[in-house]
Amino acid sequence: ECTNPCEPLVPLSTLLLDIFHLFFTNSLLLLICDQTNTYAEQVLSPSQFDNFQKVTIEELQAYFGFMILMGINKLPTLRHYWKKDSTFRYSRIADRISRNRFLEISRFLHFMDNSVYNTAMTDPSYDRLWKLRPVITALSKSFVDSYSPHNCMAIDEAMIPFKGRSAMKQYVPKKPIKRGLKVWVRADSMNGYICEFQVYVGKIGNRCENSLGERVVKDLTRSLVGGYYTVYTDSFFY
Repeated sequence: ECTNPCEPLVPLSTLLLDIFHLFFTNSLLLLICDQTNTYAEQVLSPSQFDNFQKVTIEELQAYFGFMILMGINKLPTLRHYWKKDSTFRYSRIADRISRNRFLEISRFLHFMDNSVYNTAMTDPSYDRLWKLRPVITALSKSFVDSYSPHNCMAIDEAMIPFKGRSAMKQYVPKKPIKRGLKVWVRADSMNGYICEFQVYVGKIGNRCENSLGERVVKDLTRSLVGGYYTVYTDSFFY
């Protein structure tokens, strides 16, 4: 039985923006702004970059907010949100940012400097998620720092829907979401809060995966060592 009380480790607010900031901290937003502007400078010619409006933290927050709204109110194509036809036009987005500016931010949105990662794809240490690694690392820390879970934990796989082309895409026929990116998660059994996660990047080279389930459990429970927790898994992880 789960007995220890769960509790947030930070002051809670009823403002959605404050909750967003628990995970997308000021330092993370600043990093994304810097890397986005750096990538624009790398791609554009000097004259083009002189005319480029650098992305700010405030604009980046709004951009992420628009992305969340697009996930809730789905239209046939991205450009439909700015249609003149009122049947499609979504004023909460169209009245706040121009279509061209939204596409411009989407084009240059970056999380890591391309010039600093030189590991070859054939190298066993190659990280398929290196372009996202700073964000994944920051979010992983925020998830742990923001909440103290119950003592009953569950480890399982989750699927993020994805139909694009990627070496990381998985097909799991028994899951409700059959195709997408697979993520290993350790969650609070009482409420589903994800305490730690690990994106599965697929098999790389000749690396043995016979003990994959064991490795995942050890990785996701390392921070629990010395505590009083019960961890539940299905037969895949035995």
